[in-house]
Amino acid sequence: MLFQLLIATLFVFQTQAGRGGGGGEALPPPPAFHEPTPFERFVDTLNLDDKKQLPDVEKLFTATAAETAPIGRDMIRLRLRLFELDGKPDETAPVLAAYTASATKLTAVEARTFQQVFALLNRNQQSKSADAFLLMAGLLDLPMPRAGGRRGGAATTSLTRMELLTAMFTLDGSQKKQVKSIMDAEFKAQAALRDQWTTSRGVIGLAIQTGRSPAEIDQAVSAHVAQAVTMTTEEMKTLARITTVLTAEQNANVPAIHASVYLMRGAFTGKKWDVTPE
Repeated sequence: MLFQLLIATLFVFQTQAGRGGGGGEALPPPPAFHEPTPFERFVDTLNLDDKKQLPDVEKLFTATAAETAPIGRDMIRLRLRLFELDGKPDETAPVLAAYTASATKLTAVEARTFQQVFALLNRNQQSKSADAFLLMAGLLDLPMPRAGGRRGGAATTSLTRMELLTAMFTLDGSQKKQVKSIMDAEFKAQAALRDQWTTSRGVIGLAIQTGRSPAEIDQAVSAHVAQAVTMTTEEMKTLARITTVLTAEQNANVPAIHASVYLMRGAFTGKKWDVTPE
């Protein structure tokens, strides 16, 4: 139920905000063309053949996503619990242990799936494996609904994290500036962790590309999961800081709080945080 609530809430906020409603300030009009989704970037990085390779990869990802959906739902539930336990470190240990176990399962499935994709590639495509595996992050757990998400699609009403947070909590101008300041500062503060996260994930892709043993791939998965769990902890701490900016009424908006737990996924792993989340 939690996952369905999160997805429905985010979809409603995207729709309302895209019409200019629900936020403390008027939002900019949607771009004429959507930014490439991570899956589209994955496809382009590997230069997959549209007629032969792409249909097989789409089928593989669809089947794998059905397998990993329960893992993703559990991870969202545990992220929410970490947020709720902010300031109570003694109680977070079992939650982090459970989250680590789920993240390990998910990353192992990602590695296995990418090995199947790798088998479909020619030699030139295989040379881009490390970069492509980096782009798989988040593709197989619980992607957020996004309008116009097809390869080569037309216009979209997708919004950035800041626009969604503004709409979800009806932030006024002062609150919006404070939230942006918090996110900018935390994004900068996580630079070293972001580099470690990126490097450790690239190691998994490189291990697959170079035909390393299953044991070596498992070791690379464990190393990356350690970085991913730390990143999740920082995301939830940042969300807790954001809620200090909110009024009591805004903090009582449970659907928005729950949706923001999902919204913060991957906020600090890319080149910038204020992008359309997946």
